[in-house]
Amino acid sequence: MSKRKPRRSREFKKNNQIIDIEEARRERREKRTQAAKKAKAEKRGKQEQTASARKKSQKNRRRLIYAAIIFVIIAAIGMSAFKIISLLYEKSKLEKEHDRLLALKERLEQELESVNSPEYIEQQARSHLRLIKPGEILYILPDNGETENGGDTKTDENSGSEKE
Repeated sequence: MSKRKPRRSREFKKNNQIIDIEEARRERREKRTQAAKKAKAEKRGKQEQTASARKKSQKNRRRLIYAAIIFVIIAAIGMSAFKIISLLYEKSKLEKEHDRLLALKERLEQELESVNSPEYIEQQARSHLRLIKPGEILYILPDNGETENGGDTKTDENSGSEKE
């Protein structure tokens, strides 16, 4: 069976009841406070959600900043280490060059001391100027890479004679 519509007399009876104003005010206040509490709870929930989202984004920003700072520090340390290693390598090369130059200096100083000696002068005259002593014969041989017939070294026809 279907429910019937309440009759007008019942509605009239419901609506014509005597209302206690104080009680109605109290009920309205309670409804308002409950509605306000619900609104505050919803607002807090939304604020907490937005606050947690803000906190997460702030944490992500901080992490990104810290990562960038650490990356810059590591890059600076890496560049410094590279420069130090390259300078040490260059230092070792320069030390070897220094040692070589010191050895050359020693050899040249010894040669300088012997420049004025008669033995040195004689040896230089024989090798560079091809001078000989009286009674000696000068023979000129071709170099290792040259043949006897096609050599660049010219022989003097008078090479068998004495030169003074």
